[in-house]
Amino acid sequence: MERKIALLGAVLLQAVILMGMGMWAVLPLWTGEPMRLAVEGGDDRDLFRGDYVALDYGFSRLNLDSIPNDLPREGRISPASQYYLEMVRDGGLYRVAGIWRERPDGARVLRVRVRSHGGAMVRVEAGIEAWFTDRETARRMEAVLRETLPWEALADCTVTVTAMVTDDGRARLRDLYVPSAP
Repeated sequence: MERKIALLGAVLLQAVILMGMGMWAVLPLWTGEPMRLAVEGGDDRDLFRGDYVALDYGFSRLNLDSIPNDLPREGRISPASQYYLEMVRDGGLYRVAGIWRERPDGARVLRVRVRSHGGAMVRVEAGIEAWFTDRETARRMEAVLRETLPWEALADCTVTVTAMVTDDGRARLRDLYVPSAP
């Protein structure tokens, strides 16, 4: 009887942990504020992950010489550490205003991790780089991106996402807007 209770307790504990992880992942969708972002590139298929669109944004590759920041110029920027992209609204879309080690007070931020860097160039990820969808939508988006890239300015952007972003910068994608291919 004791073994059955211990086994039941272990199974319930695992179920509670998994439910908590799932709720933590969707919490930005429930509590976040919308942030509309321009998409600058994508890919529509992965053999192991299925039909999805790999999204690239203007903030994915940053030149530290062209934006305000407090990241070190010399030495290594730790990819394990989190950083904060300060985002400002520019028309209907948000753009980067700076990247910081600490969250700036009163600013809208995206929490990011550095994927790679070299000199003044830094590649970051915010956890919103994939949108799982049906095959038709993924291929349509890829066709639109091929036709419209490279973009000269944000105003030329035709593919956008709406990310729900919490006060601490965690984000989840809510919507993807893909116009019809020209």
